Amino acid sequence: MASIPALNGSVLGEVSISKVFCKHILASSLSSRAADLLPGEIEVAGQTDAFGEAQLVVFKPGAEIVLRARGSAHLMLLGGEPFPEPRHIYWNFVSSSKERIEQAKDDWRHGRFPEIAGETEFIPLPPDPVRVARADR
Repeated sequence: MASIPALNGSVLGEVSISKVFCKHILASSLSSRAADLLPGEIEVAGQTDAFGEAQLVVFKPGAEIVLRARGSAHLMLLGGEPFPEPRHIYWNFVSSSKERIEQAKDDWRHGRFPEIAGETEFIPLPPDPVRVARADR
């Protein structure tokens, strides 16, 4: 028997108490739907391979989603419409502004983020990725 708490939105009759911008995360009308696998393994109808822990399974827009757990599995179902502007991602920072990402990197390097109670370890910012230019062949 599946237990499906709703963290945000609604799923199979469960409704979260969070403010939401997309009410039904599994609606086939959504352009973006995915499952983030935590412990466990699942099968997706129509696929030959199973998906396991730490995999993000992105579903085709409009496709019917049929999942089957191979034993005990925990996953987070995600869905919604894309933002109108592009997103930039660097490490743990996500923003619609590249400048804001650079500011967050500088703030992290200089300890301007609030402390987390009980946390004593500092994780340094990873180096910027190396960009490689390729010549036409």
